[in-house]
Amino acid sequence: MQHFPNRFSRLRRLRQFNLYLTFIHNSMRLIFCGALLGFATAAFAATTVTVLSPKAGAGSGSPIFYEAYATSPNCANGISAMRIYSAPGVSAYTVDGAHIETFIPLSAGTYSTVVEAWDNCGGVGT
Repeated sequence: MQHFPNRFSRLRRLRQFNLYLTFIHNSMRLIFCGALLGFATAAFAATTVTVLSPKAGAGSGSPIFYEAYATSPNCANGISAMRIYSAPGVSAYTVDGAHIETFIPLSAGTYSTVVEAWDNCGGVGT
């Protein structure tokens, strides 16, 4: 007498186990890809500052017109403040918010000004 039901039962259990392993493997692959995607989004969606004026190399008299704005896609609370530095560590102008539009009086000379922004989530961008 042959035991067909028992052999089929083992085969069914092996198939179920194989499906279970496939499910676990695919789930882990999705979790890993999701983690990578989350890291990539966080790494590339930082606080950014766009300076519209003055353009690099602009040579005009004082005062100098500055216009810049900041964005922070990962911070739902938005931009807290922006600041213009006329030299390292020398604050020329600060504003609460995501947009600067002002004139800065500067003596004759060459400057490498920096515009920096802080978001309400701890991010900083230049």
